[in-house]
Parts: sequence; structure tokens; C-alpha cells
Amino acid sequence: MSAEVIQIKRPDHLAEVGAGLTLLKMFHKTGGHNAQTITLIMEKMEIDLAKAQEITDRR
Repeated sequence: MSAEVIQIKRPDHLAEVGAGLTLLKMFHKTGGHNAQTITLIMEKMEIDLAKAQEITDRR
């Protein structure tokens, strides 16, 4: 028998922030999106930025 190494994929928090910025830019151009949706996206981006900062600080 042999052991198999399974890579654990770590989430790319900065990529998530970039995706959030792209969404916000699209919402700004197209309009019609409510403040609650935009607020949720911004909160998720803040969380991802904090997690990315934690990872950076640990290195």
C-alpha cells in the first residue's frame, strides 16, 4: 500500500475581493440593484480582506 497526498485547496481571499469589486462595478454601470445586495457584497469583501491580512501577517 502507498499513501496518497491530498492537496488542500485554500481559498484565494484576494480573488474573492476582486470578484466583489467586479460585481460592484457592474452594478454601478447597470443600476437597479438594491442597497442590501450591495451591502452584503461589501461585507463579504471586508471579511475576505481581513482573512487575507491574517494569512499575510502569519508569514
